[in-house]
Amino acid sequence: KGYKKISSAVDVIAFQTDLSFPALKINDSLENFNFNYYNFASRVKISTWAYCREKDKNGFVIFNTQHASENKLILNHNPQSHFSEINKITEELLKKENLSDKEISILNSLHWLRRAIQIGDNKDKLLDLWTSMEFLTSRLKLPELFKQKEKEMLNHLISNQENLNLEQKNAIKGKFNMLNDAPLMVKINSMITSFSIGLSEEENQLLKQCRAKRNELIHGNNNLEIMENELNKLRSIIEKLIIWMINER
Repeated sequence: KGYKKISSAVDVIAFQTDLSFPALKINDSLENFNFNYYNFASRVKISTWAYCREKDKNGFVIFNTQHASENKLILNHNPQSHFSEINKITEELLKKENLSDKEISILNSLHWLRRAIQIGDNKDKLLDLWTSMEFLTSRLKLPELFKQKEKEMLNHLISNQENLNLEQKNAIKGKFNMLNDAPLMVKINSMITSFSIGLSEEENQLLKQCRAKRNELIHGNNNLEIMENELNKLRSIIEKLIIWMINER
């Protein structure tokens, strides 16, 4: 970072932290210098001289292996290219300024997914993954089970129940207002169906199992064992949903 004078002709004015594409100012002209860390820096020097000694004897030999090997270990494949398709899908969304509510939900989901990869123990990761899932489904519209008139009718019936006190009536009416709030698993299954994402029976069971563990965890059961394999599979399912959501936005 910063400005460092190299010579009268070349000035280094900026470097990204990953050293992948520094910008160089050459004779008052700004140039991009394509330095690929993996292709150029992943080299290991191997000594060409070998020392060999026969076990339990005094004889030894020193010889040069330069004629038999190239003496360089080079990583020719750039691992970042594995993500090139995903980068193309997400690039527009990550650079966009005016986001819709749905796009904000996707970015929030990506934020919690990132936390689940980088931060905390397995219990933290499980909670973060479900937070990511909740953001992903937060804007999902499902058919209403009860119309407004039907809810008003139920409220009227409860109001006329003489065997219930006021506190009981208000508690029931409060539940009526939540009748159209679908549980998270219902939203997830609806999304999977609408996107025609084929989940195996094992993946469906994993979703239910991880959801049950999440519920136990937030209700105080700290003795749960959260397996790495469970987290990896749950994360994979969320990643599938995110990709579909970005394509369908």
